[in-house]
Amino acid sequence: MKTLVLNASYEPLGVIATRRAIMLVLSGKASTIAQSGAQLHSRSLVLDAPSVVLLNQFIKVPHRRIPLTRKSALERYGHVCAYCGKYGDTLDHVIPRARGGTHTWDNVVVACLLTELTPELVVRSSRSDWGLAA
Repeated sequence: MKTLVLNASYEPLGVIATRRAIMLVLSGKASTIAQSGAQLHSRSLVLDAPSVVLLNQFIKVPHRRIPLTRKSALERYGHVCAYCGKYGDTLDHVIPRARGGTHTWDNVVVACLLTELTPELVVRSSRSDWGLAA
């Protein structure tokens, strides 16, 4: 059986084995929020199995940084070209790396093959859409 572990701020941290959750409750590190209805028996004790436990102390969890790869960028943008809305399968740097652009999430978008082959046409048409001089 599995048990959901919540941080002291009620933020979900993960799922652990019920046996580990019972050890946290018995040692005073967590309290039971919800019970699964099952009971665990020992020689001298009968315990209700917890389905959700809340940690008594806040645990600081560092945020994961997702690396910028072709696969992660295509997944993030759903394979949709940023310029025309069609199926995109290549990455495009908004400010080209040769002109000082960086390889960061702020500077990378998904583009389709047609847009990659003719970027100056896309830039001209997008400028005219915004009312800028081409």
